[in-house]
Amino acid sequence: ISAAALLQNKSPQCVFVLVGDGAQKNDLVALAKQDHLNNVIFIPPQPKEIISNFWSLCDIALVHLKDAPAFSEVIPSKMFEAMAMGLPLLFVGPEGEASRIVDETKAGVAVLSSNPDLLAEQVVSLLEQPDQLQAYRQSALTQVKQFSREQQAREMLDVLALIKSHTQKQQQKECEF
Repeated sequence: ISAAALLQNKSPQCVFVLVGDGAQKNDLVALAKQDHLNNVIFIPPQPKEIISNFWSLCDIALVHLKDAPAFSEVIPSKMFEAMAMGLPLLFVGPEGEASRIVDETKAGVAVLSSNPDLLAEQVVSLLEQPDQLQAYRQSALTQVKQFSREQQAREMLDVLALIKSHTQKQQQKECEF
């Protein structure tokens, strides 16, 4: 909300569309209303089947996590939904697993959630660099495949096969004694 307030007059083409609920949603709605923000739209929770309709309206996917140590290991599934739609990611949250994925896949940028000035600057920067946005889109589409359930299942089966093989070798060594 603070970043939206900074951008309201500076970048009028920028609109934040926030879909869903959260523990602080009522506070955020009140703050946006108090600040007379016309660049923030709140949409109630939607069925998962139609979320792609909202993603299709976006130029950038904002994925936000609270800046707290407990969230450093959280990986929001909406990151992968957005990547599958070819949306560049703007991850806002603590440094951790999610920011690492954004950096390694080159599917967008990560910003610490405690810095609304930097977030606002990053939004403007992204919107002013269509070539960079296109590169993030392409990377998102290419890289998201490694996070599919099928790929994750294959990797888990490989690990289980490795454990089984190691266990069998250990048992054979024990039998030799």
